[in-house]
Amino acid sequence: MLKVVVIHPSKAKDASKDRVTQFKFNMNQFSVSDKVDLFKQTSEVICSDLISALVRKDRLQRDYKKLENKLKTEVVEKKVIQIKKTELEKNILQVSKGNANDALNKVVSEK
Repeated sequence: MLKVVVIHPSKAKDASKDRVTQFKFNMNQFSVSDKVDLFKQTSEVICSDLISALVRKDRLQRDYKKLENKLKTEVVEKKVIQIKKTELEKNILQVSKGNANDALNKVVSEK
């Protein structure tokens, strides 16, 4: 027994108003070639849906990895900025203590 369900979507957004038509077929009434054709068509539909889902999954995984790498890069950049900030603060303290020449030479040599 083959059961086919056809859903006729309503124009409104309310899904409860969708019309459903059901057909039931006795598969013994069909020839072998018709059964093969039916199998090909249904398997093509199923395979296309599976392939689309796999492509979407792959795309989402790639996007996730890109975002993850970007986040890691941003974290590293923040750490580098924090380190540079603390080094500059140390240099400013050295200048204020009177070791201006040493601090200036250090900054120039880093650049």
